[in-house]
Amino acid sequence: MNFAEENKYNSEAQILSNYLVGTQVDKKSLELYSGISKTTNHSMNESDLKIWNFLMKHPGFISSIDGALAFTNPKSSVRKKIFFMFAILECRPELSAKFMSSNFTGFYWVKFIWYGVHAVFTTIFGLFLLQWIKRF
Repeated sequence: MNFAEENKYNSEAQILSNYLVGTQVDKKSLELYSGISKTTNHSMNESDLKIWNFLMKHPGFISSIDGALAFTNPKSSVRKKIFFMFAILECRPELSAKFMSSNFTGFYWVKFIWYGVHAVFTTIFGLFLLQWIKRF
């Protein structure tokens, strides 16, 4: 693999890690993502490639597009790449606290409702954004 391709995979892994757990990834996670990207050889169709390129340039929209794709195209190559990174991060012992439940308090239900409402509106926005990306 050449340097440009390796750099591309590292950049993708960092962006996805920031989206999924809010932190940068370690070298081992970068290697795992790079390895799975090489072995699975995602062949993206034109639509998925447009979406992926947009997300790599504008990572703040990943949650909106991910939510929208969950409804419109759950088997999208874009979602597969996100799930591969999710699986890698979930298996890293140093990140286990990010995936474990914390202590429940009365405030937990407020947070739960807030995240649910936020997810609905983010997904609706993503549906519109997805249509816009596909046009250009």
